[in-house]
Amino acid sequence: MYNNHLSPLLSSGQPRRGRLLIVLSTLTIITSLSMTLLWVFFTSPSSIAEASTPSTKKLPMTLQQSSERLTCRSSREFLRSEVSRLCRTAGTPDALAISTATPTVKLNAVLTPIGTLTPTPVESVPPLSLKHRPEGTSITATGKYENPFPGSLGGKWLMFYRGDSLTLTGQGYFLVRWEVAWFNRVGPIIMPTWTDLTGTMQHVASGGGHRMDDKQSSSVPGQTWMGNPKVGYDTLPAGTPMIWQNEFYYLDGTVTLHQNEGSADYNLGITPKTRDDVNADINHQPTGNPWIRYGVVYDH
Repeated sequence: MYNNHLSPLLSSGQPRRGRLLIVLSTLTIITSLSMTLLWVFFTSPSSIAEASTPSTKKLPMTLQQSSERLTCRSSREFLRSEVSRLCRTAGTPDALAISTATPTVKLNAVLTPIGTLTPTPVESVPPLSLKHRPEGTSITATGKYENPFPGSLGGKWLMFYRGDSLTLTGQGYFLVRWEVAWFNRVGPIIMPTWTDLTGTMQHVASGGGHRMDDKQSSSVPGQTWMGNPKVGYDTLPAGTPMIWQNEFYYLDGTVTLHQNEGSADYNLGITPKTRDDVNADINHQPTGNPWIRYGVVYDH
């Protein structure tokens, strides 16, 4: 005979199945009450405030608290919340933001705007010696450009129109030759830009015998390579160093040049060069228009 001494509610006259159901129901109620108490304890306002407020405790105490909380939270959720809290405490960005951020390539050259990086020297002072960098694979180009034709701007690859782009690849020197087309119209120049650099690039020198704002020998007083008083002058963006006729660069890798002309027209001629070519240009003795001044070296 079943001897019930657990509860007076279960008399000897009740069927065994009924007694078993009552026992199970009682255990279920006790378990539910226990889980509710645990939930209230671990999600109480004090616990939430502690997790969201930067801690001033030492790291060992934080780790001790973390090990206790692992018993009542998903480990993945817990680790994520703890990383964010520790980052806020240390004043650093969230780890997720760091892992998804786009890497920034630090360039060793000022690529835009194209122009001088130091004050222009006196016209009669020769430039400093140009550093000799390795010259390996000759510079090649792909993209949207024009081929030279009789009477065109000097250059191997010509960029006449907004939207033209040239991807240069190789190890060596190259020239960007300017023509400011003030004779078409005058206005503010939107400078060309460089993108997608892999490797290294250096603006090494400026030459061509003159800056574009030097005075020309002309029947029109005040005429420069940027315009004249009758039609006006093209202007560079505020803070942009004045460009020279010839701007020389060194590339070891790949870079893309973009022609961005807008309300003022300009043309660019790009040509591979050697270090000897650059030296010959910037050391050309000033003899008058267009060779008004020596060039200037930035890489020495």
